[in-house]
Amino acid sequence: MDKKIVNPKPPVVLEHLVHDSQRNIALRFPYDAALIGAAKKMGAKWSNTHRCWYTANSPEQLKTIFAAFKGLAWVDMNALRKKPETPVAVKATAVQKSSTALALSSAQAEALGAMRRKLEVARYSPRSIQVYLGATKQLFLYYPQKHPNDIRTRTSRRSSITWPR
Repeated sequence: MDKKIVNPKPPVVLEHLVHDSQRNIALRFPYDAALIGAAKKMGAKWSNTHRCWYTANSPEQLKTIFAAFKGLAWVDMNALRKKPETPVAVKATAVQKSSTALALSSAQAEALGAMRRKLEVARYSPRSIQVYLGATKQLFLYYPQKHPNDIRTRTSRRSSITWPR
């Protein structure tokens, strides 16, 4: 009969994590007081957003992780060896904003600022504000030469604007 080798130590899986626009290492493991104590002792912090422990992404910190969990758990860093799926989101959006801002006229940029202030005063959610401003930017980019006050419903109906669904 084949005997299965059972690893009595729980796994600690290391993954890429972007938290507060910083590259970090996520520590994912089943709830265990000894593992939590080891994570705290090595300086890891709990992320309520990502529901895992995390620490800075550096070679020194990686050595600290292995030292902290030595004898307590099996450390699996296969996911950490792969390239992260998405780059740091905050840096990407900053590049997008700067390229979009260059394409807008000053009147269009002022109109977007006024629209943002009006939506914030009306207590719209941040996500709704982002969506409405994004749609308005697309409209402005479609009519780059027009002043925001000159864009009318009749103008957009005559053209072949197709909005994604």
